[in-house]
Amino acid sequence: MSSKLIKILWITKLSEKYNFKTSRIELSNALIKRGHEITLILEKKIGEKNPRNKNVIYFPTESKPIFSSLIFGLLTLFYLPIIIQRKKPNILMFDETTVWLPYTIFLKIFRIPMILDIRTIPVENRRPFQFKTSLFLSKILMNGYTVITPELSEFLIEKFKIETINHRL
Repeated sequence: MSSKLIKILWITKLSEKYNFKTSRIELSNALIKRGHEITLILEKKIGEKNPRNKNVIYFPTESKPIFSSLIFGLLTLFYLPIIIQRKKPNILMFDETTVWLPYTIFLKIFRIPMILDIRTIPVENRRPFQFKTSLFLSKILMNGYTVITPELSEFLIEKFKIETINHRL
């Protein structure tokens, strides 16, 4: 068990329809086994089952991507301060989803370090503008980054001039 308890509130706009959301849940479970306290916030499409997991909070959203991002962002804006007050995390971690990242500006008042978790490089034909926008905003809003490989770290430092990257949590 780790000597220092980390309390992470991990916000990710992934829902049950994404198979790779499981990696966030499994990573959270692994960190919990190490003695850390992790709360994961996921998107849940209206009508989806709400799986029982005491470490996951689901924000209900619409099935259309533009509306789901808007709804997720608004729910983040209104409910995250309440969740922060209850959970008292010492790290806020966000996935690289970009549409709702501006909603996190107000979280600076809590003075909790905010980390952007980057799990993949952008594919040129899939969301390159969103990825670049996310990285641009993160330079202003975030205190740091996590990535899954040293190669991804090198890529982001070289291509996007990101300075503080940690590829270990």
